[in-house]
Amino acid sequence: LGRVKSPEFQTVINNEKAIGCLGDYRELFLHIYDSQDIEEVLSNITEKMNNIRIILFSENDIDNTNIIDEYVISTEIFFIWEEQNLKSNNYDYGYFAREENINELIELEKSYIDEEIGWMKSERKLELRQFYERKIQKHYVYINGEDISCKIEIKSQYANYEEIGGIFTKKSMRGKGIATKCLSGFLRCASEKGLKIVLNTRINNLQANKLYKSLGFVPIGNVYYMTKRE
Repeated sequence: LGRVKSPEFQTVINNEKAIGCLGDYRELFLHIYDSQDIEEVLSNITEKMNNIRIILFSENDIDNTNIIDEYVISTEIFFIWEEQNLKSNNYDYGYFAREENINELIELEKSYIDEEIGWMKSERKLELRQFYERKIQKHYVYINGEDISCKIEIKSQYANYEEIGGIFTKKSMRGKGIATKCLSGFLRCASEKGLKIVLNTRINNLQANKLYKSLGFVPIGNVYYMTKRE
């Protein structure tokens, strides 16, 4: 519903069965109200739209064998964080990126795309400078410090919550607690603004899921990344 109200997305489905918005890179963000309608809704979508990736938000597991046979599906956990009583010293760590950080952010984002993104990789690497110039103006990128090895990005901001993603730590700096401290610092800023935070991560990314739960994130559903089998 937040995306429907955002000028960054084009609403292409809004009826009694589903709501869906088309974003960049031909990604359709979709919520189906009743899981029993999933096959019908997806069939209607693929008849009208070719070469898209569907990002389906659902409180329920997909157990429809026809859907599983027809789509390549990657499952992620959808988390929410609500304002906590923040006490750790880690909550004073990091800050929002500035213009002088753009070059390092571009290189870190390229690594993130190569390692984490499986859809339209080359297209995502185009115009990264303009991408980060816009994000930095909005204070949408949080980093660990001057020598950037970890970043957190605000994907969308709505009335009372922010959706974050692009959380990535440079491979050589992993296992040092940097992501924990960086995310803790970001949550302090969100808490000061009274915002809830949502994010999603791969179901098999056990280390990340453990981190989010340790900081108070609670799973509330799944996100399914779906592409039609050829």
